[in-house]
This record gives sequence, C-alpha cells and structure tokens, in this order.
Amino acid sequence: MSQTDNTSRIDSNDLHWAEATERVGKYTFMIRTPQGHGSGFLITTRKTGLCGIATAWHVVQHADEWSLPIKILHHATGKEMLLKEEDRYIYRRSDRDVALIIFSPQGLDSLPIDQLELAPQNKSLRQGLSVGWLGFPALRPSLLCFFEGKVSAWDEATDSYLIDGVAINGVSGGPVFRSFGSFTNILGCVSAYIPNRSTGESLPGLCVVQSITPFHGFLENIKSIEEAKDKAVQEGADQSKANQALVPTPMPVTPAAGAPVAPATGAAHL
Repeated sequence: MSQTDNTSRIDSNDLHWAEATERVGKYTFMIRTPQGHGSGFLITTRKTGLCGIATAWHVVQHADEWSLPIKILHHATGKEMLLKEEDRYIYRRSDRDVALIIFSPQGLDSLPIDQLELAPQNKSLRQGLSVGWLGFPALRPSLLCFFEGKVSAWDEATDSYLIDGVAINGVSGGPVFRSFGSFTNILGCVSAYIPNRSTGESLPGLCVVQSITPFHGFLENIKSIEEAKDKAVQEGADQSKANQALVPTPMPVTPAAGAPVAPATGAAHL
C-alpha cells in the first residue's frame, strides 16, 4: 500500500486557519514594558510616515502614565524598536481597554506597506462563528501562538465579544480575526478573560475581545505625532477618565509567581 502525503489529509478548515495565521502573523508584535509584555498588531500603513500598533490599553497603561519606555518587537523579521515617551503617542480609549501606539517606523523598513482589513463598523459577527487570535503567551513568550474559539455573544453596551476560547497572560492586545478563504479581517484585540468561579474553583470561562472601531481611519492624513495628539484632543479620546470605573482593575501583564488573582466576579486582564 502506498503511503499518502499527510498534507493531502489536512482538513480544509485547518488549512485556511493556517494560511490566515501566516498572513496576520506578518503584522503582529510583542510589546514589552518594564512591567512585562503583551501583544499588538499593525493596523496602519507608512503612507504618511507614521505607523499605528493596536493593543489593549492595560498593556501599556503603566508605561504611558509614568513616561516609561516601550519596546516593540516585529515577529516576522525579529527587528525591534525602543520607543521613549518623545518617540511615540498613545491614543487610547481607556473605557474600552484599547490603545494605538503611534510612532515613526525608522529602523523598521521591512514592515508591510499594506494594511490589515478591519471589520466594518456598526456590524457584529454572528453567534457560533469561529474566530482566531494570535499572541505571545507568558508560558512561552518567545513563540507566537494561535488560538481558536467561537463567538458566544456580542455585547453592544461595551462594544465587545465574548468568545468561547482560551486566553493566557501575554496574549492581551493580540489580533482577533475572521478568515474567509484568502480574505482575513480583524475584529478587535484580546482584552481579558472571565473565569467561571461560581462553584468556588476556577473553571473555564470566556475570553473578552474588544472592538477597535475607535481606530478606523484615525491616522488618515496625519503626518506627525503632534497632529495625532491634536486630533485625539479634538475627539475627546483623552477625556474618558470618568469611564475608567467601568473597566475592571487589570492584573499585571505577566504576573510574578504567587501574585494575587483577580476577584472572583471580575474579569482578569492578561
């Protein structure tokens, strides 16, 4: 009996996820801060001389508020940049736990010149459909890992999805995407994980995926960091402190051994 090439027996669904992961991986970054690391992804081109990396706000919050450096590592090329406060601007929506790191990509000339397709605004994915996400889990931070789950619900009040899938520390800010054959679009970023502790023990819960609709077209025609700051002020993006009480207190991005866990009823940021 002749042996069959294993690749011919790969399920078509698995193959399209593999291809989508390869596409999105080209835009994915590790984001390091003095407190730990998270994940992020490029959502803008270099047409105006600026780049924007989307991530979860809690990944960079401490570094931004204390004017600390942020290091970004491009997974596909291994190139990295150290962004000091004067080298960047972080446009954020703290009430939605999303942020956009805006910078001039000097030294990262190998970045893609096109951009990922973002999911349409004011539309949500149907329940039961599969989505994938990428990130650098703290248990193996040197590896970009793929995760898959299904849409459990869309929460219109918070502009977020609940996903039946795994989320691990370090994956926060990673791209969440839907694949249609050769077409892939981005739904949002990983924000938190809600464990099920109704019985007193930690059981599998739900992953929270936050929409990045505030970033649609934000850097269009913006040519400098100062222009980005001015536009953010005009849009009131930095005046969301009143909504911060709605955001669960985040855990460290990469907590040390023995670090306290989040309250039983709260969502744990990753």
